[in-house]
Amino acid sequence: MLTPLLVFTLLHPVHATYAEWEWNPQSKRIELSVRLDVLDEQAIDKAQAKRHKTNTLPRDKRSPSELLVDGRLLYLAKHFRFDVLDGDDDPNPKRYKWIGREEKGAHAWWYIEVQTKGEQAPKSIRNNMLFELDPRYIHQVRCRIKGKSTTMTFRNNEQTQSLANLEAD
Repeated sequence: MLTPLLVFTLLHPVHATYAEWEWNPQSKRIELSVRLDVLDEQAIDKAQAKRHKTNTLPRDKRSPSELLVDGRLLYLAKHFRFDVLDGDDDPNPKRYKWIGREEKGAHAWWYIEVQTKGEQAPKSIRNNMLFELDPRYIHQVRCRIKGKSTTMTFRNNEQTQSLANLEAD
């Protein structure tokens, strides 16, 4: 009896993130919430801090908290992207606005607003967060546009998906 449980535990994916986003037609922005394990958040922060140390001029006067947020926004701009199927493959962190962070148990929630190119609802998503750490991550993303919603699953072999089923009539 213990053997099937052990096999299930070993095969069960333990690396996962969850995100929800909704298109806000008034602000013409995506309201994004990302939940990730605090240890994954720390890995992202560590990698971004290392990148920052090698790419920063000595006159950078940002505070440590500003550098932390900027690193997270840069990471999201590269790894959680919108409209990549429409030729908009520009990882511009200036489109991502940090709203805040909340810690709940072993998870951190990041709250972000994203401006899309052309101020239209997105038509595709690429989510390849944390695959550089482990290709077995699974990302669940709940998407909502004008009252229509769907949940998508992103894996290492399926990082980009179309939102054609949510496009407005």
